[in-house]
Amino acid sequence: MRMQTTAIVLFTSLLAISSTSFAKGGHNGSANHTGVSAKSSVFTAIYDTDGNGTVTTAEVTAVRTADFNEADGDDSATLSLAEYQNLETNTQTREISKMFEILNTDTTSSGLTLAEFSANTTATTAVTNAFALADTDGDSALSLAEFTVLQGYKTGSIWGFAGLDTDASKTLTLTEFLAGRVGHGGKR
Repeated sequence: MRMQTTAIVLFTSLLAISSTSFAKGGHNGSANHTGVSAKSSVFTAIYDTDGNGTVTTAEVTAVRTADFNEADGDDSATLSLAEYQNLETNTQTREISKMFEILNTDTTSSGLTLAEFSANTTATTAVTNAFALADTDGDSALSLAEFTVLQGYKTGSIWGFAGLDTDASKTLTLTEFLAGRVGHGGKR
């Protein structure tokens, strides 16, 4: 329980990193970043499809609709639990990849250093220990795979699916998917 709490605190800390650590625009090196948190930067990187720095409801709906349609492997216009879990896994993988790109400010290296990992956070023993535990190859940098394991993401849960399946049909319509999910797993 203590390790799980530490992981949650660490992940929350990473999401709250201020934009000053992204002054060079994260991985792509662009110069101007608005005053948003890492979580908002990830959100913007995923949903700002026209690149104007603003995310509209239409953009979010378009990306989420595309995600839904891609996950609907049998073209039934509904998602089974397995299709939903696949969608959640793909969405979480995309979010982790974007966060990794944003945090990895040293474009000469493909790994995330402890300095990048802990930028604008209090360098605590827990942060340092979590980094060391995640750095399984001992190269003092986290690969995307190591960073993903550290984040502890899991596939979409039955609870999340059930929360979205408002008509209890054991499938999700696009309407249920778009209306019910604000955060992961159907939580509002």
